[in-house]
Amino acid sequence: LWCVHEVDEAILNNIEIHGVFDSGSWNLAEFETIIKEIETEKGQCQPSDRVMLTNLINARGGFSRLDSTIVEFRKLAKKDLESALQFEQLFGTNITSA
Repeated sequence: LWCVHEVDEAILNNIEIHGVFDSGSWNLAEFETIIKEIETEKGQCQPSDRVMLTNLINARGGFSRLDSTIVEFRKLAKKDLESALQFEQLFGTNITSA
């Protein structure tokens, strides 16, 4: 749940967020799954932190707002993965080696 809160803080402060992934470890089907399975409210943390974090997130629009934001972020990441895989097909090498 702390990671969820950090995303919320970044959004609140207009900090651009970037994801990093290994194109050799992910495929498009897996990305499709993580796009559909976002339930930030189920994030885990120490019980003593849960109430504080939940209150902060709810005061800023709630978990569904964060879920929607993360879905859009992951859709962009999926496009990046598509591009990386296309690069590998065209040039026969992993994009990280370029």
